[in-house]
Amino acid sequence: MRTAPAAGLGPTRPPRAQRAQARREARAEPRDPELRTALLQWSGGASATELMSQASMADYNQSLRKAFGHPDTDEVRAERAQAQAKAMQMREFLRRDPLPGLAEVGEDGLEVLWYGITAVRDDAAFQREAGERFLRAELASPGAPAYYLHGVAERIDRALIDDGQPQRYGTAHEYRDGKRVVRTPSDDEAAMEARRARLGLMPAALETCLRQRLDNPYGWLPDL
Repeated sequence: MRTAPAAGLGPTRPPRAQRAQARREARAEPRDPELRTALLQWSGGASATELMSQASMADYNQSLRKAFGHPDTDEVRAERAQAQAKAMQMREFLRRDPLPGLAEVGEDGLEVLWYGITAVRDDAAFQREAGERFLRAELASPGAPAYYLHGVAERIDRALIDDGQPQRYGTAHEYRDGKRVVRTPSDDEAAMEARRARLGLMPAALETCLRQRLDNPYGWLPDL
């Protein structure tokens, strides 16, 4: 189910089969193999799920050290320095404008960039800017999985809301009066729906309806 984009905003995202074909082609021959190699070296060959698990474990270990007053060892300080260096390197990747898309770095390279955006901490403005570049890259080089796009749009919307601004992609929902799921205000409903359509996301009204049926303003939704 897809809505038509507003006039002048360009075509909607290709059908699912075409997106899958684009991922296969990019996997075989990325246009920027050097950058793809650098991204895979950064991740150490780990998937986004594995990287998230590693980051979560590092946070947990740090919280335990603080809770029990354990001093940092040389090994811990070295690990922290390495993590900070990797975070700075990821920022350099994400500062590229235009940001490379699927055709440039392939499916596995794109996964690393997606993880990098989701892992940005304590800098909502940078996360929002990098997220917008990621979504523009999708329009130029389509084929990213829908949950990458929705996840990035969610982070952009959350950064805007936390800054006191209306959301742009209609992903943010909340409980109203403690019992009903509603979508938080958008900057412009028609423009918001057009942005979603260009990315191949389900209409915002449908997402809101599903969330109301599930009574869950935050959880994962299937790609319709």
